[in-house]
Amino acid sequence: MSELTLTDPLGHKTGLEPVGKVAHRDIPRASYAETGTSPRAVHLDARQPMDGTYALQVTGTAPGSYTLDIRAWDRTGTASARPMLRDVSTGPGVVHTYRLDYASTARVPLKLSGRFDCDRLLAYGNYAGTEAKLSPGATSFPLVIFYGAGIRPVTFNALLNGNNVSGRFTPAPEGYQIVRIPLASGPNALVLSVEGTTAGGQTITDTQRLVFRVE
Repeated sequence: MSELTLTDPLGHKTGLEPVGKVAHRDIPRASYAETGTSPRAVHLDARQPMDGTYALQVTGTAPGSYTLDIRAWDRTGTASARPMLRDVSTGPGVVHTYRLDYASTARVPLKLSGRFDCDRLLAYGNYAGTEAKLSPGATSFPLVIFYGAGIRPVTFNALLNGNNVSGRFTPAPEGYQIVRIPLASGPNALVLSVEGTTAGGQTITDTQRLVFRVE
């Protein structure tokens, strides 16, 4: 089970933050409601979204998983986009953050991505910081990974505890996927690298080290 909070380009929020049970209703013509109990579903609707970048926060309230089914239309109601993430693991207090870019006149009006740093080519929806601590007995982690627009897919490389696992990934510019990372007891180090051009126009090799610790 999870709750959602959407923040618009002006900082207005709509949704529910489980900690303190804080309800937000600040985005004009937006609503948030529970629509089903078996399985539970919530519906966050923004009727007149402004162009710009939104942040979507998903906060877990119980052990389990969630699916994001996001739908958007352009100003005329013709062009549409439907990015989706299925069966993302979560738990009480676990916070995942996604970026939504909306353009009402674009051929694809909505794009789902991670929150990229300006000098990075890879971003994640459900991994933050330098280490993820998992419950005893965990055998895998469903990593939500986003690829920058300027990556060169042929340069992508992934090593898990020194073993090449690049075949589990399908990097593509502005693409995203859920990759199930197999884990053993103790620390598991995943090193990802890719070459490309950042949003600021700098050509780099982006190397990132992710640690998953099964306690």
